[in-house]
Amino acid sequence: HPVRGPSRWLIAGGHEPVACAAEPQPIEESATPRPCGGLCYLPAVIVGAESQAVQVGWPEMVAALSLVALAVGISLWRGLELERPLIEASVRAAVQLVLVGLLFTVIFDAEGALALAWLWVVIMIAIAVVVVRRRAPSIPGLWKAVLVSVAGSTGVSLALVFGLGVFEHEPVAVVVIAGITVGNVLPAAVLAAQQLVRHFADDHGQVEAMLALGLN
Repeated sequence: HPVRGPSRWLIAGGHEPVACAAEPQPIEESATPRPCGGLCYLPAVIVGAESQAVQVGWPEMVAALSLVALAVGISLWRGLELERPLIEASVRAAVQLVLVGLLFTVIFDAEGALALAWLWVVIMIAIAVVVVRRRAPSIPGLWKAVLVSVAGSTGVSLALVFGLGVFEHEPVAVVVIAGITVGNVLPAAVLAAQQLVRHFADDHGQVEAMLALGLN
């Protein structure tokens, strides 16, 4: 079937385009598909980043809160005594999301939005380093390794995404890609640091013996 793109019509046989046809007379976007010589002309749907707006209303709020209520109910049922931490974490997350949303509104509406977006990336990396350092305070110099890992992973991700043209170099894309990367690296870094501390605490004698043998 021929499918009209932004400025052309494509004749597709099966699933692969096989030839280009001259653009016919324009038709209304709301018109229903109509056969023409065994072919159907369908207006293509182009979805861009600017046309995708997520509207959060009461149904979405109720759906999200229902999951929290389910978790609290399971905790009550099984006697886990996690009701208060679950509720506190949910409220804290909601407040944080609202504040971050307001901050993003200021960033994206500013004249130097791109520079502010990169500044926010630096802030996220710094926060990640602080979080990991607080989770494993007994490891000296940990912040250096965490800084290299988080900043390196984020830099590589952004370089690949923008260097290969996957997304346009825009403030929203910078913040989103960096946030996803930092959000995935942070738990891994925290887990690695905690496992290292636990390993040294549980196998202290073995570590001392290995150091005595010259390992470092």
